[in-house]
Amino acid sequence: MVTVLIGSARIDERGKASGGQAGNQNGSKWIQLQMSVALREIIVDVYEQSGVVLYPTAGNVQGSNNGTTWTQIGTFSGWSKNSMGSDGLLGSITCNNTDTAYRYVRLNVTSCISNEQFDIAEIKIKGKQ
Repeated sequence: MVTVLIGSARIDERGKASGGQAGNQNGSKWIQLQMSVALREIIVDVYEQSGVVLYPTAGNVQGSNNGTTWTQIGTFSGWSKNSMGSDGLLGSITCNNTDTAYRYVRLNVTSCISNEQFDIAEIKIKGKQ
C-alpha cells in the first residue's frame, strides 16, 4: 500500500487552491492531484480542521492517466461535522478501481455546507501499485 500525502488545500468559487489544481465546473468544485505513481484500489481520506465550518458533504472521486479524460471511481455523501473523527477525518472514500491504476485523482465536490467554498486540511491517497 502506497500513501500519498497532500498538504492543506482550500478551494473557493473562483477555483483557487493552495494545493494541487482546482476548478469550478457545472456546479461542482474539484481538486485534482497528480501522484508520482499510478495506483489501483484507491482510498481517499479527507481531513478537516476542527474549527472550520466549510466542508464538502457529497461528491465523487475520479481517476485519470492523462489529467484530461476522467472516470468516476467512487462516491461519497452524508458527510457532516458530527461524523468527523477526533483526528479530523471527515470521510473516507473507497474507490472501485481494482483493475485500472490511475496517476491522477480528482475529488469532485457536488455539495458542500456552503455553496461558495469549502476547506480541506489534508487529503491522503492510498492504493496499490
